[in-house]
Amino acid sequence: MNSNRASENYEVAVFRTREAVLAAMDLLRPFQQHPNADIELYLSRFDDPPAHARPCVIVVSHKGQAQGVLLAVCHPLPFELRVGYKALLSPRVRMMTVPPGGIQGARTRDAAEALVDALRALLRRREADVVRLFDIDEDSEVAAAARRRPGLFCRDHAPWFGPHFGLVLPESTDAFYSRMKPKHGNPLRKAVRLLDQDEPGELSYRVFTRPDEVDAFAERAESIARHTYQRRLGASFEDTPAARRWLRILAGRGLWRGYVLSTRQQPCAYWLGWLYGDVFHLYSAGRDASAGNFNPGAGTILLARMLEDIREHTHAREVDFGPGDYPYKRRFCDTRRQTVTLLIFAPTPFGIALNLARTALSRAEKSASALLAWLGIRDRVKRYLRNRLTEDDGADSG
Repeated sequence: MNSNRASENYEVAVFRTREAVLAAMDLLRPFQQHPNADIELYLSRFDDPPAHARPCVIVVSHKGQAQGVLLAVCHPLPFELRVGYKALLSPRVRMMTVPPGGIQGARTRDAAEALVDALRALLRRREADVVRLFDIDEDSEVAAAARRRPGLFCRDHAPWFGPHFGLVLPESTDAFYSRMKPKHGNPLRKAVRLLDQDEPGELSYRVFTRPDEVDAFAERAESIARHTYQRRLGASFEDTPAARRWLRILAGRGLWRGYVLSTRQQPCAYWLGWLYGDVFHLYSAGRDASAGNFNPGAGTILLARMLEDIREHTHAREVDFGPGDYPYKRRFCDTRRQTVTLLIFAPTPFGIALNLARTALSRAEKSASALLAWLGIRDRVKRYLRNRLTEDDGADSG
């Protein structure tokens, strides 16, 4: 741990080891407002050998009182320079990743600037090449500081903006379906009711909640996720020792729920999430497109059944659908806020070169996207590319 004056009134402390983080629990405990800010879950990320990943926790304080925290994972990763879904280059970088919810507090301008300046100091000392701030509120003080404080060649000129969706759970199942248009709600209600038959038909589902069910869920979810385009993008569930450990911790605390839909006993769709406070956080989902066509779709049927189960069997008041704009979110959700993912680059030749290359490719991609939108074919092209990713993944695994 080392500390320095970030300004006349703010002090910054940086904790780089498990022992230091645990010793700072009195400072960190009030900020555990999100699964990614939960210290037990956070430290479980560093249990697997070899120890490529290491913790980095930053605390900003004002007059002896902690005002904000940031929990990051430092690890070597390929930095993909992409055009659309195609990676052109993937140089390996020292990445400092701040996951969604990994920043808590820091709501004032001074506190947010102290936090961002601490990150810049780590980059200057070459402890990382790139800092990645995932899914922070666009109108937050941290987002403003991350765009304002770094120098011209180190700030993000191609941030990713997107909506973050949520659903306030209704008081009854009828109220849930009444929110939808009849053409969507009525078939969905009928399909979900078929899942509740005593004798399983073509479709059946299972809910996983206990620690001793983690392995069974992980195997089923992996059998689906490996066929999805999200796997190619690194955005799907992946059955690893770290993932199973995370789920066992949550299950042991009564917070985890996993859902698998099967067609003729073959898993075809899954949803995964966990309760934290009064919010149920959806983490990952996937469906095997080769498993058959249903109307509504298998993933949608399981989503509706999952929302009924969450309302009936947990104390959740809201479901957090996370970032990303998809039709099913617009259909089911009733809240949204704008978020942004921002990068900060090290003031080194390597960091600046990465930023320049990424900015150039991003602007070329935006120009191409605008042209496709003008031609009225952008959504069709995106669907085609996603389908190609899924087909290629199936060929590789075959």
